[in-house]
Parts: sequence; C-alpha cells; structure tokens
Amino acid sequence: MNPRRQWRPMSRMRSGADRTDGAGSAHRADPLSFSLDKDKLIVNGMQQPEDLFRLFKAKYIHDPKDHFVYMRDGASVSVGVSVK
Repeated sequence: MNPRRQWRPMSRMRSGADRTDGAGSAHRADPLSFSLDKDKLIVNGMQQPEDLFRLFKAKYIHDPKDHFVYMRDGASVSVGVSVK
C-alpha cells in the first residue's frame, strides 16, 4: 500500500468519548458512524457540508469505487474499506 494513502481513522477519532469506570473497564459514551465515498461524507446519519466533504474526498478518495465506512456502538465496531 502506498504510505501516502494510509488511512488511520482511529488516531483521528480518539476523544473524551472514551471513559473508564472505577474498575478500569472502558466505555464508549456515544455511538459513532461515518461513511465517505465519491459523492458524500455522512457522520452519524447527517450529510456533512460540501467544503468538509471535498477536503476528505481530496485526501482519501482516489478512485470512483473507493469508500470508507466506520460504525461504533458500545463495544461493537465495524469497519469497511474499499480502495483501488
């Protein structure tokens, strides 16, 4: 894989949403989802503004078939990536 095209969503998403209880067990406060393809950027079910979409599209979408999908709900995480 071309290092320029490496995609590291987890490093960009770490925030105060991750919490631990007194026993040290990790909890995610809120569900998170996003998808990015050649047509749109959707975060938590809401289409994002065109200027933000263009920024991510320029960086990550290099072929019309490229797309990224991330969903987190509690301890469940699903990631789908298709790049040519």
